[in-house]
This record gives sequence, C-alpha cells and structure tokens, in this order.
Amino acid sequence: MRPDAILWQNTNELAAIDFSPRQLLYRRIAQWMARAIFMQMVLSIAIWYGLQCASVADRILGAPGSPSWNAIQQRVASVSGVFPAGWRLSDEDLRDLLDLSVAQLIAFLLTACAAIIPVRSALKRRIGGLQQLFDGIRALASGLVPKPLPTGGPGEVGYLALAFNDMITRLTASHRRLVEMNQTLERRVEERTRELREAAQKLDHMASTDALTGLANRRALAEDGEVCFASAVRQDSDLVCLVLDLDHFKRVNDSLGHKKGDELICLAASVLRRNCQADDLIVRLGGDEFLVAVSNADLPYGSQLADRLQRAFDQQLGELFGDCPLAKDLSMSIGVASRKSASAERFEDLIARADTALYRAKDLGRSRVETFVPAKAA
Repeated sequence: MRPDAILWQNTNELAAIDFSPRQLLYRRIAQWMARAIFMQMVLSIAIWYGLQCASVADRILGAPGSPSWNAIQQRVASVSGVFPAGWRLSDEDLRDLLDLSVAQLIAFLLTACAAIIPVRSALKRRIGGLQQLFDGIRALASGLVPKPLPTGGPGEVGYLALAFNDMITRLTASHRRLVEMNQTLERRVEERTRELREAAQKLDHMASTDALTGLANRRALAEDGEVCFASAVRQDSDLVCLVLDLDHFKRVNDSLGHKKGDELICLAASVLRRNCQADDLIVRLGGDEFLVAVSNADLPYGSQLADRLQRAFDQQLGELFGDCPLAKDLSMSIGVASRKSASAERFEDLIARADTALYRAKDLGRSRVETFVPAKAA
C-alpha cells in the first residue's frame, strides 16, 4: 500500500490509482518468487563453498575410485542417457556435482523454514484486516453503524478498509440528512395538521355561531338542543325553554336605521349572557327572536328568569337610546314552557309550546311573560 494512503480521506483519491487486483496479485507473487530464488542461490553458494572446504563428499563416499564412486558414476550416466556407454565423470566433477546437490537441498530447506515466519505474519495481518472488514459488513447488514476500520494496512486490505470507511462516512451523512429531512417533514406535517385543525374549529365555530351577537345559531340549536333534551329524558329531569321577541323592533330599523337595530340586537344578547348561567343554551333564532334552554329547571324558575331578563332589558334601553321617545315603546315578550308541564316528547315540540306562549304574550299586549298551559288544563 502507498505510504500516503494513510492520509487519504475518501475514495475520490483512491479512484485516481490504477487499481487492479490481478496485477497486484501477479506482482506480489513475482516479488515473492524472486526473493525466494535469490535467497536460495545465496544460500546454495555459501553451503557449496562450505562443503568444498569440508570435503563432505569424500567423507560420505570414501576416496575416489571406490565402489561408491563407481556406482554413482554409472547411475549418473544411465540416468542422463546423453553420454556414451562406459563414459565416466571425473572425480573432481562428481565431487562438485554432489556438493552442489547437497547445497541446493540444504538451501531449499533453509529457505522454506525462513519463509514460514514472514508468510505466516503476512497472512495473519491480511486475515485480521479481512476479518475486521467482514465484521463491519455484517454489522452494516444488521442495521448498525460499524466503527471505522484502521487504515494503513498491508496491501489490498488497506485499500478495502479505506473504501469501507469512506462508504460508512457517506452512508452516515446521508442517514443524518434523511433523519433531519424526516424531522423537518414531521414538524411541517404537525404544523399543517394543527393549522387545519384550528381552521376546522374556526369554521365549525363560525358555522354554529351568529355573526352579529356571537350567540349560538339555529345549527347549534339543532345539535345542542337535542343533546339537552335527550339528557333530560334520560335523567327524568325537567327542561325549560324560553322564546323571546323584541317588541316594535321594526320601528327602530325604520326610524333610526339598521345600525341602531343591530345595536339593539347586541344589547338583548348581552342581557341574556349576563343573566343566564354558563351552561344555559342561548340562541339567536333570527331577526329579533331569541331562545334560552335551561337544563334541570322547572316552570317557576323559567318564569322568574323571564321576569329578570325583562327588567334587565328595560334598564339597558336607556343607555342605548337615551331620551329617544322610541325607547318607551320597546320591550321584550317571552314565552315559557317546560318539558314535563308541556308533555313534550321532542325538543321541537318544546320549542313549539314556548312559541305558542310567546304568541299569546304578543296577543295580550306585548311586554309580557306567558307560560304554556295545556288546553285541557286551561
């Protein structure tokens, strides 16, 4: 591995190298073979020289001309097959041949023994690097983020560790950006969801609220009124309904204008809010007509509430109109009915009973509170 590869940070620099595993393998094998041959040659020469000095062949085979020498000469001639029959090596040549063969054998054995330690060490380094690489790949396949591998390893393992670390770095950065994008997207979705929820609540509030007075409208009456009536039936409790109408309201619009009429409507709504309970259902039915539904209340309580509303309304008229003569003709007529006394089976029936009482108050001269009385008890 190149020494400067330790300082590389990513595979862009690694890509600039002419990286070919086959060439690296062939080059490595050629280097190992050249070193082994050179080492064996040096050892062979040194051992051969030592054998020459020690006359090892003479000690093993005896003096030249002995039967051992003659047998070896005949064996060499028969094996070679290129020399004429009866040809004999000189004693000097045979001695050199034997010494050289022994030197080659000893040099080969020494070279093989000497190569065991470096080859084993090299294999251990490479196997250790590959094992770390496989462990990192296994951790990555399991969804974990592996630790960076040590770079600067021998040979191809160093390049693989560098490429693996760069891949992990890029994957980690991509995962971080993806997590940030998901978090940003989740925040935006939550914001949009909250905005949509708030908008839906506002729309629902607008759809069930009178724009002028802020009271509930007929849509809210249809929903909340049925709930109140069903609860009263389930608990076997009474439910009082008041229907209110402003007397001579048309004169205000005709004489003082619609703006003053709207102010009178808002005044009546304010009177209802201040004199009714928080859990009472207060509705503007339309125009100058209002409705109040009181749970867990009987008919006498409804009559008392109606009287209180009339008095409060009359007191507030002076603040709105001052000394205007028209204020003397303005008043509030109220019809009262309860679920039990009117024998109402539905909420619509209860409203109709209270509306009947209101018409009777109108017929009897306005500015009155009338309660619904069943025909058989009248």
